[in-house]
Amino acid sequence: MEGTLSARPHALDVARLSVPRCAPAERLREVRARVRHEGWDHAVVVNDAGVVLGVVTSEALDGDAETPVERVMKGGPRTIRPSVLLEKIDDFLPRDVDRILVTNPDGVLIGTLFRADVERRLREAAA
Repeated sequence: MEGTLSARPHALDVARLSVPRCAPAERLREVRARVRHEGWDHAVVVNDAGVVLGVVTSEALDGDAETPVERVMKGGPRTIRPSVLLEKIDDFLPRDVDRILVTNPDGVLIGTLFRADVERRLREAAA
């Protein structure tokens, strides 16, 4: 981040980078174990280049263990760029949504941004 806005908090500043990832062909059994071991409730489905294809939600993770991820993933999730100012997050993240994926311009996953983390960081910045 460069320029006059570089000192203000951006999506990259609070995004959680260690998001569980999985491939479309993986079985839910494998993904569920990994996601829960890491303390998450979702996994991001990516291709070999790390481009986001979809998300496997907590509900989907509870499905039949032998089901391939590609059959239960939600495709085309909303994403934002790492340079989005936190003060502008409501322009990208509807009030009823608690998280959004952060990707680079090519769609490669960087992390997950949680609304609670954004609100906490904005309160800290205002104090």
